[in-house]
Amino acid sequence: MASAVRYIPGITKGAKTSLPAVLQIACSVKPGVKGNRAGILKVSDDSVELCVAAKPKDGEANKAVVDLVASVLGVPKSSIDILKGLKSREKTLIISRFDSKVEAEQLVNDTIQALKDAIRD
Repeated sequence: MASAVRYIPGITKGAKTSLPAVLQIACSVKPGVKGNRAGILKVSDDSVELCVAAKPKDGEANKAVVDLVASVLGVPKSSIDILKGLKSREKTLIISRFDSKVEAEQLVNDTIQALKDAIRD
């Protein structure tokens, strides 16, 4: 079964090549909603459903997605990138900077809980 939030461990290949550990979040985005409806709608096993007020034009909705997730998780916007789905409603986000002292399973669980706590009623 796929998970909406996954931990991908870092990779070290020699002294010069390394990839940091990242969190990967699968999102389903509804752009262009009224401002009062923007936010996290649902966190399922497969994806995080969220709405943003920005229109999907000139990357504005993508920027709004990054802003929303950064504010919910309390991480800098610069630590979030869109890995897949720049021109799609289905997006895969990666978060590359977080507290590396926290165990992977706890980090995933804390992230899922923060997303669930932010669900709009």
